Amino acid sequence: MKITERASRLFPARRSLLVVCLLVVLLAVGIRVAVVQISVGHLPVTTDESLVVLKAKRITEGELPLVAIAQPYQFPIESYAMAPFVNHVERSPLGARFVAVGLWSVTLILLICIARRLSNQLWAWPTLALILFPSAYLLMVQFGYAMPHYSPAMVLSLAAVLMAVSVPEQLMLRGLALVFGIGICAGLAFSNNMLALTMTLPAAFVALTRSGFRGMLAHIPVFTIGLGVGLIPYLASVHLLPGAHRAVAGTRSIAEALDRLWHPTLSFTLPRSFGFDMTTFPDTTHLLGFGAWFVPFMAIIFGLVLLAATILSAWRIGKQLGDRKWPIPQGLDIFVATSWLTLAIFALSAQPHAHSFRYILPILLIFPFLIGALYLAGGKWVRCFMGSLTVFLVAMNILATLVLLQKWKEPDFAAQVMGTPDLEPTLTFLREHDIGHCVASHWVAYRVNFLTDEQIICSQPVNERFPGWPIPYKQEVDAAKRVAFVLTDRIRFLTPSLFEQHLELADITASRQTFGDFIVYHDFLPKWHAFQEQRLDPALLQASALHSTENAHYLVDGVSGTRWVNRRSQENGEWVQVDFPEQKLLSRLYLDYTCYPHDRPRSLNILLHLETGWEKVASSVPDAFQPFKFSGSHPIYGSMLQAIHISPPEFTDAVRIEVADPNPARNWSICQIEFYTSDDPTPGSG
Repeated sequence: MKITERASRLFPARRSLLVVCLLVVLLAVGIRVAVVQISVGHLPVTTDESLVVLKAKRITEGELPLVAIAQPYQFPIESYAMAPFVNHVERSPLGARFVAVGLWSVTLILLICIARRLSNQLWAWPTLALILFPSAYLLMVQFGYAMPHYSPAMVLSLAAVLMAVSVPEQLMLRGLALVFGIGICAGLAFSNNMLALTMTLPAAFVALTRSGFRGMLAHIPVFTIGLGVGLIPYLASVHLLPGAHRAVAGTRSIAEALDRLWHPTLSFTLPRSFGFDMTTFPDTTHLLGFGAWFVPFMAIIFGLVLLAATILSAWRIGKQLGDRKWPIPQGLDIFVATSWLTLAIFALSAQPHAHSFRYILPILLIFPFLIGALYLAGGKWVRCFMGSLTVFLVAMNILATLVLLQKWKEPDFAAQVMGTPDLEPTLTFLREHDIGHCVASHWVAYRVNFLTDEQIICSQPVNERFPGWPIPYKQEVDAAKRVAFVLTDRIRFLTPSLFEQHLELADITASRQTFGDFIVYHDFLPKWHAFQEQRLDPALLQASALHSTENAHYLVDGVSGTRWVNRRSQENGEWVQVDFPEQKLLSRLYLDYTCYPHDRPRSLNILLHLETGWEKVASSVPDAFQPFKFSGSHPIYGSMLQAIHISPPEFTDAVRIEVADPNPARNWSICQIEFYTSDDPTPGSG
């Protein structure tokens, strides 16, 4: 009878608990759905998202890229994942984000699986609560605007953690299979994003040592093979793409890193990553303001939580060693090590700055487990405090998310915060005027290609983020006959005011139309001639020089990567000469120093061979680069050129370039000399 009464009391309690749990899960799902819905409705596609889609299109055409577009690192796993769908989805925010949102959803499942693996007890609820209701910043990155090349790395890293805590404590075939899988995940995650080291390194250590000394000896070669397989994209890129990964490999000194550990790492960046006064869009300087009062407290709370978890982890391992047992690392050890490694990488790396909140992502993912571990290990008052802290954080996370979503709905958010003003009026103008190619800064160029599905091809003027690294579309745009420049003050690098300065310096005019935040420049016309020009065929030219004449052919071989060099200090009066097959009406010449811009005289004289002999047509021309090369129809950026105009044009059959003011500390090098002739019927009298 008593048992029946007790069961009758427990059944309603369990049913109520299940109802509460169901409502909590529905709330968590509902918040995520709201974030996705408002994101695709109010946040335009960015260039970074566009690049993922454009690279996916190249993959469907047979390319096998090793790094992301226009940058020297990050194996594009997202593009490979999107490739099967890319030709079947709309060019819309949802079409650009569905793969990343799907991958981040997998991280949620993996976190729950890890929590279940580590503890099936109901009183570990703080871990599950913080997984379901994480930092508003983490929620934004997962389901609002998923920064490319982070979701695959985090999925693979968490998969490695789950496998690591599943490795049996005895040497078994299952353990070897898991260790092999961890190696593959660790290698692929690192190839995709080096931040993955913060989780994969501790996971690998735990997996290798969980099965005792004999197990470790067996696990190491299996892990190494798996790691080698996973690192194939990284190793191939280093071997096949000279310079790959170097741009992101810089570090700071130990002294500087220690100085950065408190500020900005702990005092500024970390608490805002937890959603207090967070950025409104990753990773901008526009802060939400909500919860700013709690920023210093969050820094202290995290520090205390990490310190307590570290002591708990060290005490457990020390106890095993004190009992003369092989220490068997656990999940907590992975989470503690991940936290310390994340802080160390943020402080040591030369890349992150105060607003690089994405570098804290590993801590945001594993923080619920630190809280859960302390809750389980503590007594009554510790559990009371940790439970209260969890409730507070969950409430603040939900409120911050709601405030953030309202911010996204503001009409000028996309233009002012994201730097993504409305492009549609500009694209309509380009279509109506049959302009199929354009030049724009990085944050605009690839949006154009995405939104038009490459019906309009747009390129950066140069690689603005990674100077010198190849960029797509540039050759096609440079070769096009009609090109517009689509510029805006919302984005740094090539702004309208800077471009207009360059046009003025080059003495070129252009038609100019304004469409909201964008200015379109097109139909360029040089003031210095009103006639047609054409470049002399390099194959018809003969070059010579006072010194190193045997290598003078490099001056006109048409290959931009070769150069002539005099192999001695510059001297006043030394020269290079180019002969034409017959008299030509010369209007302009370019000295191309792009392949080696360091060896240049301070000034030059230009002499033409006329019917009456050699005549100096330009004296002491100062060393000065043109901002761009003019193709005949539009500016082309990316070369280091000295332009010399012959005004009015002159008939000549040879040109001599002579050092007027040498720089005796340098050799004299020239990569190419280009000559342009005109059809002007009124040449000079020379």
